[in-house]
Amino acid sequence: MYGMKLGQLVGRVLGIIVLSLLISLAIAFVAAVVARMSGVTSAVDFLNMLDKWFPIVSGFSLLVGVFVFAYFLDEIDIFNLIRLKRGWGVELFVGLLLGIVVPLGAFMLSIHLGHVSIRVFVWDNLLSGFLWSLLVLTLGALAEELFFRGYIISHWRGRMWWAILFSSLVFAIMHFPKISSLFSFADILLAGIVLALMYIWSDRLWMPIGFHFAWNMMIPVTTGRSMFHEGIMLLNYYPNAWVSYWWLIDLGALLLGLFVARWFLRLTGKECPLTGELSSTLAHTARDHSVDSERIEE
Repeated sequence: MYGMKLGQLVGRVLGIIVLSLLISLAIAFVAAVVARMSGVTSAVDFLNMLDKWFPIVSGFSLLVGVFVFAYFLDEIDIFNLIRLKRGWGVELFVGLLLGIVVPLGAFMLSIHLGHVSIRVFVWDNLLSGFLWSLLVLTLGALAEELFFRGYIISHWRGRMWWAILFSSLVFAIMHFPKISSLFSFADILLAGIVLALMYIWSDRLWMPIGFHFAWNMMIPVTTGRSMFHEGIMLLNYYPNAWVSYWWLIDLGALLLGLFVARWFLRLTGKECPLTGELSSTLAHTARDHSVDSERIEE
């Protein structure tokens, strides 16, 4: 299996991040020039435009960064992890289903226990917000899974859980702007562990992509807020409810989501190990598209 030592992998990760930032800055510069030529002179208007398009630009930049490092430096085809091979649709569907059912079920349980209540529904701009989120979250889930799970874990040499913890830690650090407390950091770290295990067990990215996408799409429903548009509802939280709500959502996802994912994958013939070395998780081909000798094609 193709692998890297930790120091080399850290260098690659930092290189992809820096390259992605440079691409984003280049796009922002071009956008500024075009906006000025189009008559947009207000700094506030330009910043609002950048804020709206930032998720698209950052997702695209990360995809390009991963491709450049994988193809030109490592001479591998990282996109083999998302090729439409047999069973990809079922794994995607299971990931989507888990990403919807787990947080929604925990949210309903939280309402039943009296931790939270719905104050009012918000219908303004619901369709346009949904369509925009669909675009943003599809690109985001694809780019982040290719980087944090596909690239990092596939290049890991050594114990499986060290790879999971390292990729999840990088995942949490890269979401630093969304971290407001130790609980939110643990929230994102746990999500990274769930997604990493789904990738290792399935040896493909479709299940974690589906779970990642659906989980983020459920945020307006389960929290009353959204990253990219108005929330679907306004909620009332009660004393100590936030901590209880967090445990319900994230521990529920970690235990129930992983249990169902592992059960399904074992039904399809996957081994789904809980420990061991990462000796067969590199699911991409070399630059000449020859099949990795340790991977058995379905």
